[in-house]
Amino acid sequence: MRKWFVAIVLAVAVPAATADAAGVDACGLVSAKGAASLGVKASCKGTTRPGLSGTVAFANWGTPAGDPSALALTVTTFNSTTSPAWQENMKLLKALPGNPKQVSGIGSLAYESGGNGGTLSSIHFVKGKRVVAFSWFSKKPQTSLKAFNAVAKSIAAQI
Repeated sequence: MRKWFVAIVLAVAVPAATADAAGVDACGLVSAKGAASLGVKASCKGTTRPGLSGTVAFANWGTPAGDPSALALTVTTFNSTTSPAWQENMKLLKALPGNPKQVSGIGSLAYESGGNGGTLSSIHFVKGKRVVAFSWFSKKPQTSLKAFNAVAKSIAAQI
């Protein structure tokens, strides 16, 4: 599972790893209460990297190998929605494990997978010039995405 956890976040982030200073503090987008609702106890470690096409903010709460539950969040802020990097990210929105489905109420375009008894759930969504990849790993099988979607909606409301 760890390979999926890292690959999903990087699949959306790598094409945009070129950016401006209009990024966000990804750690500040998930509250302690939101993380706790998903069983995550680890504190956030994050970084922001500017480049040519935008800014990429990364945040991780724990790791799949070392924690019962962990989160990964990547927020890519693009300078332009006409850039090749933006276009590539639009193609990757559905690049999720399992059977991704389109969901509403989270940004302007969103896809999610998980909640079917597996240990990894992911949501990719767009809001304005931002593309977000949010993943939740839990050693306990996930049967509902209600709390995960609530945290994703909170992220979308803040950016």
